[in-house]
Amino acid sequence: MISIVRRYLPRLSALPLAVLIVFASSLPSLADQSKRVDAKTASKMIETGGIDMILDVRDIDEYTGPDGRIKGAQLVPLDKIPASMNKLASFKDKTLLVYCAVGGRSNDAARYLASKGFNNVFDLSGGIYAWKAAGLPVIK
Repeated sequence: MISIVRRYLPRLSALPLAVLIVFASSLPSLADQSKRVDAKTASKMIETGGIDMILDVRDIDEYTGPDGRIKGAQLVPLDKIPASMNKLASFKDKTLLVYCAVGGRSNDAARYLASKGFNNVFDLSGGIYAWKAAGLPVIK
C-alpha cells in the first residue's frame, strides 16, 4: 500500500493545482470586462451616437503626428490615466472607445478602466493603424 501511495502521490498532488488552474481560467477576467471591436464596428458606433467618449491613449507626439487621430478623440496618454480619473469619472457609466497605435496600450487602458468600475469600455482592435487600413477618416 505504501509503495502505491509513493508511486501516485506526485501525480495526486498535481491534481488540485490542475483543478485550480482550470477553475481560475473559467472566471471572467478584467480583459473580459472590456470589449474589442474592429474599426468598421467602432465607426458605426460613433456614427450612430453609441460612443460617449473616444479616448486616445497614445503619446502627444503620436496624437499630433502624421498618423492623425479619430475625430472627437480626447488625448489621455496611457501613463496619465490614473492621474486623470477625476476627469474620466463622469464617463464611468457611459460608453467609451479606447484606442492607441496598434492595440496594446488601449487594451491595458481598457482593462484598467474596467478594474475601476467603467462598465462599457470598447477597445479598438488594431488601433489607429486598423482604422486607417479600413479607409476611415482621420484628422491631422
